[in-house]
Parts: sequence; C-alpha cells; structure tokens
Amino acid sequence: AALSIVSFPSLSFADEAAKSAPAPITVFEKYHEAFINAKTYEEVLPFMVQKVVNEMKATPAEERKMMFGFLQSMAPKKINVVSTKIEGDVATLQLAIVIPAGKGEEKGLFGNTMKEETTGEVRMVVENGEWKVEKEKWNTKMTSDEAPPLAPTAEAPVTPLSPVSEGVLKP
Repeated sequence: AALSIVSFPSLSFADEAAKSAPAPITVFEKYHEAFINAKTYEEVLPFMVQKVVNEMKATPAEERKMMFGFLQSMAPKKINVVSTKIEGDVATLQLAIVIPAGKGEEKGLFGNTMKEETTGEVRMVVENGEWKVEKEKWNTKMTSDEAPPLAPTAEAPVTPLSPVSEGVLKP
C-alpha cells in the first residue's frame, strides 16, 4: 500500500484578500483626496477601520464636526509617499512634505515665513478584504531662513528691568 502525504502551504485569507485589493498606497491616495475635499466626516468613513469609525461616531456631533474641520484645515494638500512596507495584512507608509519658506503657492501652517518639513506615518490594515486606514501621525519641524537675533555682548549696555538690582532695592 502506498502512502501519500499531501501538504498545503499555509495561507492567510487576509494576505490573499490584500493581494487582490488595490495597493495600500492607492487606497491612501484616494482617502487623502476624499479627506481634503470632504464636506462631512462621513465621506471618509469608507477608508477607515471599523474601530476608528465607531470612535468617530461615538464622539458628540458638535465636537466631531469641529475636530474634523480643524484636522482638515491642517492637512497637507500634496503628499509624497517616501516608502511603503507591507507585512502580511499590515502596511506602513512613510510620508513627507517640504514647504520652502516664501516659495510657491503652497503656504505652510504659519504662512510663508518658515520652512516646514512635515513627516508622517500611516498604518493600514486589511479589513474585510480591503486596505483601511487605521492610524495617521504627523510631525512638523519649522526653521527660519533668517538669521536669529544676536545676543547682547558684554560691551552692550544692560538696562535693569526692575528697581531691584543685585539684591538691593534702589529708590
């Protein structure tokens, strides 16, 4: 009698669904476009994981509207995806935006006086066979093209700011 052993490679249904779904970067770009153009938060819900959707819906309506408007006003219009890392059903996108001081039509958060370098990270997961945004985080670093003011030197006169100087009350 012959014994035959059949082995099947281990498959994750989430991995297979992710392979047939649009790439995370494509989904994120659609989400970002929807986010910056949305009139209400409901327009971005299809791109979010269910946990985030539930948290948003649990927030009082007036607070939710205010927060969404604030986040939308702070969102960069143009984003560069620097890298994408996919591990199974989790994708991490590294993002970057650089706005030179006083250049171009794009104004940063503080106008055109500061150079802004913003980096972001987006975590996406496969949920019900589709890539969804789970978490976004952003950091902005600002620098000025102008030289900082000079500190007073030992030769510069120093004017006392109060009548107390060197521990002695002056009349």
